[in-house]
Amino acid sequence: MAATIPAPRAQKASRFKWLRGPIAPLVEVFKRDRFARVGFIIYGLMILIAIFAPVLAPHSPTEVMEVNGIWQSNLKPGGEYKLGTTSAAISSRS
Repeated sequence: MAATIPAPRAQKASRFKWLRGPIAPLVEVFKRDRFARVGFIIYGLMILIAIFAPVLAPHSPTEVMEVNGIWQSNLKPGGEYKLGTTSAAISSRS
């Protein structure tokens, strides 16, 4: 009896072919390690907050909000001051 050699299986076409380059080890770590994924998400959120900081906090944290020399203290949320102002006329958003 002659031994038959099984034909090699065809590999599935991967939709992530671009991942086989230099970032492949990094992708493998994220596939296996849940804490690495969470850390990466937190790191990404911090970067986004830093990029959009001027939009999120448009006023200086030490700037006194005043109109014609009158302090805008204890304003309710809305209008220019989305979260209102404090008793020291500082924007709560900044």
